[in-house]
Amino acid sequence: MNHNKILEAIEAQHWDVEDTFVPEGIAFVDNEQLMMIRNHQSTSIYANKIVKFRHIKDIVKGIEEVYRFYEAQAFAWWIGPQEPPELLDYLLSNGWYCIDQYEGLALSLEDWEPQRIRHQVREVLTDKEIRELISVSAEVWDYDLPSRKAAFKERKMYIRLPERRGHYFIAYSIKGIPVAYGNDRLSADGSVLYLKGSATLKNYRNQGYYSDLVRFRLNLAKQMGAQWATVQARIGTSEPILKTLGFKGYGLYRHLVRK
Repeated sequence: MNHNKILEAIEAQHWDVEDTFVPEGIAFVDNEQLMMIRNHQSTSIYANKIVKFRHIKDIVKGIEEVYRFYEAQAFAWWIGPQEPPELLDYLLSNGWYCIDQYEGLALSLEDWEPQRIRHQVREVLTDKEIRELISVSAEVWDYDLPSRKAAFKERKMYIRLPERRGHYFIAYSIKGIPVAYGNDRLSADGSVLYLKGSATLKNYRNQGYYSDLVRFRLNLAKQMGAQWATVQARIGTSEPILKTLGFKGYGLYRHLVRK
């Protein structure tokens, strides 16, 4: 793939979802200029987000459309290398600030040799495992109770979906404690593995859990015939780990919220 195609594959994780999976309470705007998601049942900015904004001719008009869509609900704005260059400066001058920076990374799976997994990793399938998944992600991302309930309902609905292309995984400590999670999804044509949310509990970091979750998913993806793996990786945390595994950088993404 050329550079632009790889950028599209990196960003497509936000909108390349199964047509039959639209959880209750989810609203989308999805067109060539704008992609934004609103979850009426969750207050999390990770569930309410703008992931594409291409209003090059009239940025102010596009931003007004965004505010009308979200009304008073909190949301986040992802700004990547394909957004209008002046968008970032405009938002920073109008009450927004950057809470995180990510790098768009990609790996050709033709070059990936399956690797050994040191820790126990299990795919999430049962209600018990879904609760373990939510407990880890809620502690890492500070979900409130409504967000926890919404996340459990959505994960359970998704896992039961016959046409699902994605998976959730948990890594366990030697004592069987769930300490890290990761999820992914294959592209509609099966050629790209999107590595999505993944994190490790604070007391278990720097022990190889994150890396094993990545290796586990890449091993499976290669078995399934995927040709690429892509991810938006947090700079300074997951980004350097993924680069040691062979991922290469293709662009910077900023995660903004309003003051």
